[in-house]
Amino acid sequence: MRLVLVLGDQLTPDVAALKAADRARDVVVMAEVTGEGTSVPHHPQKIALILSAMRKFAAALTAEGWRVAYSRLDDPENSQTISGELLRRASEFGAGEVLATKPGEWRLLQDLQDLPLTASLLED
Repeated sequence: MRLVLVLGDQLTPDVAALKAADRARDVVVMAEVTGEGTSVPHHPQKIALILSAMRKFAAALTAEGWRVAYSRLDDPENSQTISGELLRRASEFGAGEVLATKPGEWRLLQDLQDLPLTASLLED
């Protein structure tokens, strides 16, 4: 079983990580985290739009039979970072591997490579 990371700018069923994932055994991880909303200045309406789109995409994946672990911004257990949420979900599900489509931001790419989990990063 792997964790399949889907980021807020990767909301399509054609994203590489989802195409390579196994719906029957993998868990999709999506997380609303302050670390991503504050790393670069964004208009509040843009942030609201992204969060709304993430929630709708997660619901659509669930309806299609994917197991989705979704962290809402106001979840008291939310670590507020992508890497922290991956570690939390790895502990929860007993996963040792993360499957992800390479993020566009170098900072986030470095965070994924530094995880104490095996990270398979697929080309976007």
